[in-house]
Amino acid sequence: MILHRRIFVLVLPLLACLLALVSLPATAQPEEADKLKAVFVYNFAQYVKWPESMPDTPEFQLCLTGTSRVIEALQRLQGETLNQRQIRVRSLHLGDDPSGCRLLFIGESELPRLEFLLETIDALPVLTVSDLPGFAASGGMIGFFWEGSKIRFEINHQAANAAGLALSSRLLKLARLVGEQP
Repeated sequence: MILHRRIFVLVLPLLACLLALVSLPATAQPEEADKLKAVFVYNFAQYVKWPESMPDTPEFQLCLTGTSRVIEALQRLQGETLNQRQIRVRSLHLGDDPSGCRLLFIGESELPRLEFLLETIDALPVLTVSDLPGFAASGGMIGFFWEGSKIRFEINHQAANAAGLALSSRLLKLARLVGEQP
């Protein structure tokens, strides 16, 4: 059983990367795409190194703001393990303190407040992810987009660096890079 879990843990990130290259059938339900995006978000976190100055806690705070079907899928990660830390899913609302969040997924309902949200966490080491159109080009770090029938993602490496996050070259190779290049 332990061997199977170890194999699963080692294969899951590779599987997610391969899924990035796989097309969804034209008849795929939107909820399938949303579940796939949630898998991507989980795996993105495995390819990020947070600053050593960030407190070492036994939990990984996955913060969510707004509403979207992807957020519903991400809420199911509560209690799972990521990088030897238990995932704690936390909903952020207007005025909440985002410190402690390692990853923030911004739902589609937050488009009117996007600039404000990004400014609020600007100096914090928080990986920002969304499926809002043009998210990475707008100052977010990782944004999903459709390329034909494939879900792809783009990365604003400059935004990640400014927050003190180091993204793995393996993740960068799979992404379309936007903004100024390193």
